[in-house]
Amino acid sequence: MTAYTVQCGCAIYQACVVTVEADTLDAALERAIIAASDSDAWKLIDHVGPTFVDAVIEGRDLSPWRDWQSAIPVPHRFTETGRGAAPADPDPAAGDHPGGG
Repeated sequence: MTAYTVQCGCAIYQACVVTVEADTLDAALERAIIAASDSDAWKLIDHVGPTFVDAVIEGRDLSPWRDWQSAIPVPHRFTETGRGAAPADPDPAAGDHPGGG
């Protein structure tokens, strides 16, 4: 059998609710982004995205990245936008890997 080093990922969503004052919606959104970036009030949201493959290479314990892309092209169905990703764990606080699988 062939060994492959695979980098997997999943989106773990966090949120930070801030209140800002501004004269326009654009100004409020800009201020909110700055305020949230500076805040320590971020909280984990229950939704966790599916596990997907970022990059892969043949071999053991190697970097799967070459020139800012996967060393071996990842078939679309295993990518973040593909349909073959593992289902998400509905409760990330339950332990196990947050992306499921």
